[in-house]
Amino acid sequence: MTIHKKKLVDVVITAAGNSTRLQNKLHIPKQYRKVNDKYLLSYSIEKFSSNENINKIWLCIKPEHSIHYNDLIYNLEESIKRKVNLVTGSTTRQKSVYNCLLTINNNKSKPDLIFVHDASRPNFKENILDKLLLNIENNDGVIPIIPIYDTVKRLSKKKIVLTENREELFLSQTPQLFYFQKLLQAHNTVIKSKIYTDDAQVCEDSNLKIYTIEGDLDNVKITTIEDINEYNSLFKEKLKIMTRVGMGFDVHKFKEGNSIRICGIDIPFHKALMGHSDADVVLHALTDAIYGSIGDSDIGEHFPPSDIRWANANSEIFLKHSMSRLLERNGSISNIDITIICEEPKMSKYKPIMVDRLSELVDIETDKISIKATTTENLGFTGRREGIAAQCIITITMQI
Repeated sequence: MTIHKKKLVDVVITAAGNSTRLQNKLHIPKQYRKVNDKYLLSYSIEKFSSNENINKIWLCIKPEHSIHYNDLIYNLEESIKRKVNLVTGSTTRQKSVYNCLLTINNNKSKPDLIFVHDASRPNFKENILDKLLLNIENNDGVIPIIPIYDTVKRLSKKKIVLTENREELFLSQTPQLFYFQKLLQAHNTVIKSKIYTDDAQVCEDSNLKIYTIEGDLDNVKITTIEDINEYNSLFKEKLKIMTRVGMGFDVHKFKEGNSIRICGIDIPFHKALMGHSDADVVLHALTDAIYGSIGDSDIGEHFPPSDIRWANANSEIFLKHSMSRLLERNGSISNIDITIICEEPKMSKYKPIMVDRLSELVDIETDKISIKATTTENLGFTGRREGIAAQCIITITMQI
């Protein structure tokens, strides 16, 4: 929803903290901890960038965190990267925001409105941005607040316990929205000896008019490991994990030649395998098993042998296509179990090489891949040494 067609709206996200209160043996700041395989900071960046009113996003960062934010930015979509600008943060939140405001003020296109948000609050609802924008008119700033439901006590200097009137007390949250120039002016006149914990407080000391809207109890500030674990559990509650099984079977007969290709590896032999492609019987079985696990037909439908494009094609092409279809459905392979059926050639010395190659192709650990070889005791077409068969069973998990 476009709120301010004629007003430029930028965002400042404070992300320069070291997370000293977070028990963290790896010394990774909380904004760069991953939840559901995504940096906490990324959640805020993506939510702001998806709002059509937002022009630029300014990140207050620390140079010593470069290994983290460089990776974060690298993994953002290109449309989001174009909005992101980096500003060096400072020793306190207040100084970091001020540095950012000064940098923005030196920019050619200064915003009319500015959001200020803490990276430690990744769980705000995206519609809060439009609510804040709708209420900025006739005010200098708008902030979300939530009521206090517990009884609040204050301890005086004389150690006397006093009960506060909780009806008059609220907790403030971010994102907060201000007119850019008014917020900058307020920061220019702050009391240097005072510690400011949010930008609404800076504005209050400049007698600016701050309006409030209802916040969200789920928009918690992440401070401890327990907070991160709780945020992670929100995703696990939303996701359901399904386990599925796929089976593939393929056969290729021998022809004249001097090698056969199995699992993408050329094995010296006095024959070759006949097929429209490179006749890699194992990769064909595995590819069909993947298609089968997600209910996506079979290799013959995706790559029909009547199509000359696939004549003598490398079967890794087929496998990569099936893997892409699996990933599109939020699936991943848990286990691969393959049986190669032939009287010759002997497969035992090639099995470790095959496992390593499959591990590379499907990007899973080698201990999740089993390759066995057996004979049919001289029975049937494989027993008569007319060809090779392969059977593959895989287990996958899918997020639904």
